[in-house]
This record gives sequence, C-alpha cells and structure tokens, in this order.
Amino acid sequence: MESIVQRLEVLAQSVFDAIISENRKELECAVSAICYIQQHAKPNDMHISVYPVDEIVETLFQLKNLLTTPFSSRVTKKTPISKVEYSYDESMEETSFEQIFRRLISAENWHNATVKGVKYTCDFHTESLFCHSIMACISAIWHIIFLDPTSSLHERMIVAATALLHDIGKPAARTTGKLTMGTKNLNVTKFAAHGLIGGVMLQRSFSPLFGFSVDEWEVICRAVSVHMCGYHGTAT
Repeated sequence: MESIVQRLEVLAQSVFDAIISENRKELECAVSAICYIQQHAKPNDMHISVYPVDEIVETLFQLKNLLTTPFSSRVTKKTPISKVEYSYDESMEETSFEQIFRRLISAENWHNATVKGVKYTCDFHTESLFCHSIMACISAIWHIIFLDPTSSLHERMIVAATALLHDIGKPAARTTGKLTMGTKNLNVTKFAAHGLIGGVMLQRSFSPLFGFSVDEWEVICRAVSVHMCGYHGTAT
C-alpha cells in the first residue's frame, strides 16, 4: 500500500512538471490532492481547514521563469592526482534551477545516504529533498495568504521562491556521522551551513528574467542564508 510520503513524492513531481509545462489543470489537481492530504493529516488544526487552492496555483504558475531562465554558475571539478592529493578546476557553466532540480536535487533522496554499506538518515525528514522543497513552497504560499490576505501576487511569488530554494545548499553541505542520544549511537546525515551555502549559490545566479528586482533577489538570498540561524550557529 502506498504511504502518504510516497504519494506526496509523486504529487511533488507533478507540481514541478506542471509548472514547467504550464499545465494549469494538472497543477490544480496536484495541489488539490496535496491540500487534501494535509487537511486529513491534521483534522483538528483549524488553521489548515481551508486551503486557498486557486491562489496557491496562481502563485506557483508564476515561477516558470525563475525555474527555466538560464544563468551562468561556477562549477568546481575535483580530480584525484594521488591517493591523498586532488586538483581543483573551476569553470563557468550555463544551467537553470530546473536543471538543478532535475539533475541534482531529484537525483537522490539527499536526506538519507549510504556510505560504504552504512545507512545514514535524517532525524527531521523522511521525504526527499525534492519533495520537501515543493511542500515548503506550497506551505509558504498558504501561510502568507493566511497571515496577510491582502498580499499581492508578486509578494507571494517572493515568499514562494524563497521557500522553494531554501535548501538548495543541502547537497553541497551534506556529511555523515554519529549522533549519540542516551545509550544509542545513530548514523545521521548532517547539513551544517547549508543555508549559508545556498545563499551564496543564489547570489551568484541572479538574472532579471527571474521576475525579481536586484533588491528582491537580495532579500531572497539573505532569507535562505539565515533560515537555520541559531541551529547550526553559522549565521551572524
């Protein structure tokens, strides 16, 4: 039987594909299904008793330019010279957030890892990073509508973009290690400084065709940089 997380994984992919293909009907169906699951997961939470599906869909629909606009990104390639030495070559490559999500973020779960046969898991996420990013985006749109019903579509787009990209630094930041909890030693994945790494990545990737001004993009970058402030102790 399909679990809730497995269902959300499929729906998250549907949301992403519908944004790229501009398939409003598919987007409405996927968002409606996600909202239905969320409502029934927390039936006594009055804050999520009603989801503004139309407004969420309209905001998501505006993110295509952000996802598909190409930009130049600095890529560092690590090449082994010997068992203990490596050479590092930097180059500029053209990419897009769509390609980053499809080729990198959706390539694996990222919250879990297997290293030399040892499994490492994340204490906070059973869903993949891809699914988490889409769910965070939808939840963020809903929250700004709930907190400020008069917010403009563009303001919601800024919030949506921030949520969608907030963990983009996780693949680069992931490490594995032990976590002692009482008498238990757990194998866990860690993402120290992933907010800061993500913020720097975004600062290097601005394009006016994303749909945001330079100042608005700076706000998004700063929000991503400090979204774990106080947890990893990396933000000042």
